[in-house]
Amino acid sequence: MPKGAHQGRLIVRPTIRKPGTYVTVVVCFALLGLVLLYQSLAATPIPQDKTDQLSQSFKGSKYTSKYHLYAGGLDWSKPVGMMIYADGSGEFGLKNPTSSYLLSGNNGLVSVAKRHNMVLLTPFAPNTDCADGDGSCWYMGDPEGYATWAEELVTAVEASYPIDTSRIAFGGYSSGAQLATEYWIPSGAAQRTMTDGVVVAISYGGSPKMKEVAYDASFKSGVPIVWNVGDKDPSYKSSGQYGVQAGYDAYTANGFDTHLTVIPGLGHDRDGQFGGIMEEQIKSYVGPGSTTPPTPPPMTPPTTPPTTPPVTPPGPSPQSADLNGDGKINLSDLSILLSNWGAAKPQAGKGDINGDGNINLSDLSILLSKWSP
Repeated sequence: MPKGAHQGRLIVRPTIRKPGTYVTVVVCFALLGLVLLYQSLAATPIPQDKTDQLSQSFKGSKYTSKYHLYAGGLDWSKPVGMMIYADGSGEFGLKNPTSSYLLSGNNGLVSVAKRHNMVLLTPFAPNTDCADGDGSCWYMGDPEGYATWAEELVTAVEASYPIDTSRIAFGGYSSGAQLATEYWIPSGAAQRTMTDGVVVAISYGGSPKMKEVAYDASFKSGVPIVWNVGDKDPSYKSSGQYGVQAGYDAYTANGFDTHLTVIPGLGHDRDGQFGGIMEEQIKSYVGPGSTTPPTPPPMTPPTTPPTTPPVTPPGPSPQSADLNGDGKINLSDLSILLSNWGAAKPQAGKGDINGDGNINLSDLSILLSKWSP
């Protein structure tokens, strides 16, 4: 037997690897897995056609549902705002887009939005098994999850079109009004998707039904919440915490800019009135926007030495999805985003693509929608 041989035994000597090499390999495979996972979960991209698009499908991180998007006939050389509208249980107005009940006609939402140079986005509730109405509604099932889906849709539209987020009007009727005041605002979706505008709750709109985010003072004072209801409507005072009065009282007590319009003799049916209600609030609270900065006032010499105001650290601002600045959006940028995942203001660093002070699925969705390896 040759020297050094071992009969009947196989000697396997372990390969010694440097710990850093092993960790690097594990991290790379983990990142690849996350890319594949999040690409499968990533929201459906929104077509950038500046036309009217009906019955489109949108896949969010958890739910998939439909929407109408009216973007035709607008003046894109001027600031373009957006009206977001959630229909009531059964969503008759959305399922019948040629009817003057909600969308069609001179006083329909489509004409109102175009008159004010606004895209009209009308999401369908992801809940199609609702006991109320014709099987679809916002407030039963998983309303917090449905609000997240709606925010993902709005965020995707704002990433695809040059929307002026200071010209946003969010409206809802009945079940849609419950979405507005009970989930859309409390979840933070409203203040993340609009910097100015108005929220309108028609014939419902109760107090918050989920844990509320920390509201920005500018949002509370700068974005009015308006309720519109008939005094014969059970949703006015007879629906407890889900009713208009409860919602108005809760937000007023919390320091919001609140307004309540009560119409004598009117019940819950508001057939054909929605466009007029939204247009009135748009005229009152949504400005035309501006393509040029305002002219500064003439300068006059100060009579006393100026006082330097205290410096306030700036809040987070939107970032490019190209986080490393190499002109591409790929695994390197994803790695940076994931390394800061979950960071919250004021510590949020690179990766806060939408500038909301958090690094989460919304930022990842934007990054993947712009992927260019």
